[in-house]
Amino acid sequence: SEGKIQLRHETSAPRQNALQLGKDVAQWLLKNGGEEILLRAVDAEK
Repeated sequence: SEGKIQLRHETSAPRQNALQLGKDVAQWLLKNGGEEILLRAVDAEK
């Protein structure tokens, strides 16, 4: 049933979902030694 919750969440709040996805990517980068990549991505957003 987790898929249904996810689908409803995506349709109701796409921006919030995008933010969560960004956090997931950031955590993955940190786990995989991507601090430098992450810092460059943050700099690019400024």
